[in-house]
Amino acid sequence: MGLIDNLKKNDMKFSFVMPSYKVRYMKLAIDSILRQSYEDFELVIINDASPEDMDGLVDLYHDSRIVYLKNEKNIGGFDLVKNWNRCIQYAKGDYLILASDDDIYGGDFLLEINNLINQYGSVDLFRARVERIDSDGFVTDKDFIYPRYMSQVDFIRFWSKGFINCISNYVFRREVLIGKGGFIDFPFAWFSDDASVIRLSEKGVVSSDDILFQFRTSGINISSRKDVHVLKGKMKATEMFYHWISNYIMESGFEKREKEILSFRVRKYIVGILMPTMSGLGLSHIWYAFCYLRHNNYLYKKEKLYIMLTLIINLRH
Repeated sequence: MGLIDNLKKNDMKFSFVMPSYKVRYMKLAIDSILRQSYEDFELVIINDASPEDMDGLVDLYHDSRIVYLKNEKNIGGFDLVKNWNRCIQYAKGDYLILASDDDIYGGDFLLEINNLINQYGSVDLFRARVERIDSDGFVTDKDFIYPRYMSQVDFIRFWSKGFINCISNYVFRREVLIGKGGFIDFPFAWFSDDASVIRLSEKGVVSSDDILFQFRTSGINISSRKDVHVLKGKMKATEMFYHWISNYIMESGFEKREKEILSFRVRKYIVGILMPTMSGLGLSHIWYAFCYLRHNNYLYKKEKLYIMLTLIINLRH
């Protein structure tokens, strides 16, 4: 069954789709979904050939809203976004949430989102305000309060100033997401969430006033990994994303001045992301970093010099 074929299914309002591999925090994630005060939803859990006892965990639940499926072989370990796009084919709801197996939803997450959908029925993308938690569940950061409705230009502008970036706090109109081919695939899903939500924001984005979602950074998810091959993949993905969003902005119907402002903001944001990513390579891979910057065709010379000097200073300390 392809993505377009799946447009025919809409038996309920919301689908939580949870591609799963780790069980450490999974019970907390499942419990937070099942305790939603708004109950017209399904939870589709896809076991991505995990070596852990996920079957035993899911067997603890006797809830008709849970659909439990298994991949025959691991997909996400090789291509995370490919697995996301495979998993969303199973969704039946009008709206889709790509849930993680370690994040936590507030009990009124769906209720608040549903209220916003009723108020802004033409919008395809909704966003819950976020707080970041660590591996022990302590809050380490909180989202700002953004305007309830943001045009696409405003959304990109706020995004470039630094959202707490994740994917599971977004609610997508399923037929629009699938109609555009699903999530955009970059290596290690780095910037895939950003590109996907920007593409779905053509009719604007509606954000909740209250914090309804907790995003966990635990060191075991892809966004926290410091493996050298992962960092190199993220550097490649950063370059791919920069070209993607630059073309997207230039080809948009935005006013000329808006394009200039957004392009400037995006460059500044990309440089800010690239520096800590490259710093993770360590001294033994400094030559790789130098070659990457030398052959990079999207950074200005002064930006390359700034990154390299910052990298050397950080490594010396």
